Amino acid sequence: MEQYWTAEKLGNFKLACNLILAECTTAFRAGNHHKIEELLARLEQAAPLVKAEPQRSTYEYTYCLVGLHMGILLAGMGEFDYAFVIAHYVEAIRQYGRSRRQALGLPMLPQTEVRYTLLNLLGDLKKQASLEHRDAVLTPGQMWEEWKSAATRAFEHTEPLLLKNPQRAHNVRHAVGWAGLQVIECCTRFLPQADAARMVNHFNRRFGGHLAVAPWHFRDNPVLANSAWYWDYEIYKLDFLGRLNLATLEDLWARREAAINQIAQETDYDLRGFNSNARREYRVLAEKCKLQLIGVARAS
Repeated sequence: MEQYWTAEKLGNFKLACNLILAECTTAFRAGNHHKIEELLARLEQAAPLVKAEPQRSTYEYTYCLVGLHMGILLAGMGEFDYAFVIAHYVEAIRQYGRSRRQALGLPMLPQTEVRYTLLNLLGDLKKQASLEHRDAVLTPGQMWEEWKSAATRAFEHTEPLLLKNPQRAHNVRHAVGWAGLQVIECCTRFLPQADAARMVNHFNRRFGGHLAVAPWHFRDNPVLANSAWYWDYEIYKLDFLGRLNLATLEDLWARREAAINQIAQETDYDLRGFNSNARREYRVLAEKCKLQLIGVARAS
């Protein structure tokens, strides 16, 4: 790759990083991990060139966000080990940056988007990966506390945007909600049921009634909300309990897809990357259902 960082780009470093983040968002939504690799390489060129503040913090923030989007795509491809490496690396950069700024007498940066994107990745990984990863980077309990803090900050930050740029405010809050759902699903796996119930109730107070604590809620009660969050959690609970069968999976997955597609139509959102990850997730769940059915047949 030829040298990207001209004197002009370095002179307006924050703008250049914002343009890279915009490219990253487009590539992520399209599921284009090769483009994100290119953006990471572009950022790595800047590492030895920006050692002073505020450029150094801008660099770290941008590098972490681009890396996390790569991690989410890798998790969707089943590359859990590589995705965990990214999560560890991002947290190390965050902690180093905090220590450096403290030593320089600079205020701490909220880094809200990095925080909830990291939690999105960790929650998605830990609900699927082997038990040995339970406490990787952050424990489930720490993840929940971190999400509550990031969500509060995100809602405060987007409050003024609700009138000026409502789509931007909605996008941020929606991303925070997805991260919260991933954390809750992780905690449903690893923490006592009473803790998960408290988390669900807190989430519903923040976002409205989207999640239900009890399994089979959709079958025994009116649907709380026709949202992808609701259907995703209904699927996860049954899978976690080993009570998900193929017919139920197909029904709930179709409802989940319909809710997601409705959002995409309303926002003109590119779902190629999301759908690619979803197809793998569906295949994994369907295979588990088939294996479970074979086990029942053999036992009988």
